[in-house]
Order: sequence, then structure tokens, then C-alpha cells
Amino acid sequence: MCGRYTFYSASEILKKYDLEKNDTLQLALEIPDNYNVSPGAHMPVIVRGSQEHCLEFMVWGLVPSWSKSSQTDLKLINARSENLTEKPMWKRLLKSHRCVVPARGFYEWKTVDGKKQPYYITVKDDSVLSFAGLFDHWQDSEGVELLSYTIITTQPNKEMSDIHNRMPVILNKQAMELWLSPLELEPDQIHDILKSAPDGSLNLEKVSTKVNYSGHNEKELIYPLPENN
Repeated sequence: MCGRYTFYSASEILKKYDLEKNDTLQLALEIPDNYNVSPGAHMPVIVRGSQEHCLEFMVWGLVPSWSKSSQTDLKLINARSENLTEKPMWKRLLKSHRCVVPARGFYEWKTVDGKKQPYYITVKDDSVLSFAGLFDHWQDSEGVELLSYTIITTQPNKEMSDIHNRMPVILNKQAMELWLSPLELEPDQIHDILKSAPDGSLNLEKVSTKVNYSGHNEKELIYPLPENN
């Protein structure tokens, strides 16, 4: 799964993408560093625009458009790639509600002797991560609106398999452009896009259990633990 990620040095992240220059982009460039993005956070997400890709702020934890309330317990932070073309809710969003979630890294927990040890995962070239996502638009009878998103997960690659049985889909540039295109993707295209990161492409470091608590948001969360820990 993917239950926490980081978003810091916003200008460094967002310059990777050719984004429409508007007020939302300016706001995103000014948001504080977040070393512990947790479900419920209001974060920048990339969607297809009329000509260029553009940013929208959305809440992490997808609230389906048909939900009676935005406070529903059904707030989906992850969606399994294997189910997207089968379940009606995901099939609807696959047609026109695909998005990309920019990040610097993510956390995952490995259970050892009944205890959970967090790891911080980045790509080895320290580049920006582009998670594949889906979003939905909820609105109540009084016109109150909510945009929310989920991060798609897939089978782990070789290095992740020692920690967890799922990992977020990390898109390369070509896959990202196809994912954000207006095309209605065929099942085999979706399968090819939503695959695991190549073996050997990730860097995994043990980090402090402070990240277990969403209230912590200091840079030290991503620092590797000493090797004897």
C-alpha cells in the first residue's frame, strides 16, 4: 500500500512537469515542506487540462461522487491496479478522472518480530516520483464541492517485496503522458502502465518510528537510522 509520502522543495518537484501557469500553481509553489503527508491532507495533484497539464488541490482519500456525505468512512487512499478494469467505480474514473500525484518519496512498514519498522523509499537518482492516481468530484445539495484522490498500488518489485506485498505505481515520463492523455485506454495499455518500478531502481532506508504519528513533520523523519539500529 501507500499510506504516507513526502512533498518538499515544491519548486524542485513541480519544475519537472510542464504545467499551466495559474493561481493554483503559484499556491502550490508556496506550500510548506511536508515530510509526512498523511490521509486527509490537502495536496497538489496533476490533472489533464485543455492544453497543458494543470494542478488541483485535492484531499487524499477518495470520496466517491455517489456518497451521501463527504464524511463517509469510505475514503479510499489506495486502489489496487488489478481491480481497476473490473469494479464499476474504478472503471468510471479510468475514463476521464486519471491523475498524477507528485512526491519526493514514500514510507512503508516492515513487520519484524511483531513490531513495525518504517522505511523511507526514493528512486536511486533522487528524482521526483509521479504516482498514478484517480480522482473524483463530490458535491452536496447545497453546492459544497470536494475533490479527492487515491493512489494506485501494484505488486512490489524485488527490493520492495522484502518489506511489503504492495507498492505505489511510479510512472516514468512516457507512462505519465499516456496516463494523463484524453485517450480511453484499453485494458492491456492500463496493465502496461500500472506496473512495478524496475528492479534495482529504488533506495530503501530504515527511518525513525516517529513517522508513525501523523503529527510529526520534521525533516529528520527521512534521515536513515544508524546501521546498528
